[in-house]
Amino acid sequence: MYENNGSNYETKNIKKDKYSKLIKKTASKLIQLKEIIEHHPYLSQQETAERMGISQGRVSQLKKLL
Repeated sequence: MYENNGSNYETKNIKKDKYSKLIKKTASKLIQLKEIIEHHPYLSQQETAERMGISQGRVSQLKKLL
């Protein structure tokens, strides 16, 4: 299961990432979301939100940024 502490996800190289213009927290959540989707593509947005510790609406917003 994924933890919401952010330490399990690579965030050090965000500046080189395509999300470099976003604030660090949003960029971190985008990376976390992308990893969850890659490993569990059939999870609902609500299930994904529960794993990430955020709301379903925020998952929807983040998916639009991917």
